[in-house]
Amino acid sequence: MPLQPETGNTLKWLYFLGMGLAVCLIAAYDQPLMKALSQAMGPARAVADIGYVLGLGYVLLPLLLLLALAGRLRSSARLQWAGLEAAAAFLAAGLLTQILKHLVGRPRPRLLDQAVQHFGPTLASGLDSFPSGHAASAVAVALVLSVRFPRLTPLFMLGAALISASRLFSGSHFPVDVLGGVFVGAFVGLAIDRWWGGRLPGGGRRG
Repeated sequence: MPLQPETGNTLKWLYFLGMGLAVCLIAAYDQPLMKALSQAMGPARAVADIGYVLGLGYVLLPLLLLLALAGRLRSSARLQWAGLEAAAAFLAAGLLTQILKHLVGRPRPRLLDQAVQHFGPTLASGLDSFPSGHAASAVAVALVLSVRFPRLTPLFMLGAALISASRLFSGSHFPVDVLGGVFVGAFVGLAIDRWWGGRLPGGGRRG
């Protein structure tokens, strides 16, 4: 039985309320969580290393462009447009996070021991922690590719999770920074897909 509109709206607002509470909870323990995760060893370090490599711009962006090229060579509009759309999402998320980073001006974790306190617009090095650009770009790309290839959604989301987690285990970002990046990436991914949607010949939005 389909949900009534009122029920759907209630669930939507409960979802946002839950997410808001999660943000507040994580923010309350932001610095202790970051320290604990950055000191993790064993499998956690492997996650950090794999996620770090996957999240590099000069690794991920060429892979997406190669996907588009493969689609072109195979005369597959779906592959070609998926690669181009994902590349656009990657660049858009990166640009938006760079703007937000320098508007917020939050100090990086490496400046924590120096007791650096700052909030507000700046171009200074190290004052660009929030939000995480790697997390934003990874989530944006994962969302776009998941729309084009729904059967591979778990794989794409796993990749985004590895990249996001690597920012914590490497001590590059606080948990709230990564969570902020996830929100930015989700916004960009959905916006790009909505703008791009319907442009692929034949609809081709499902794998």
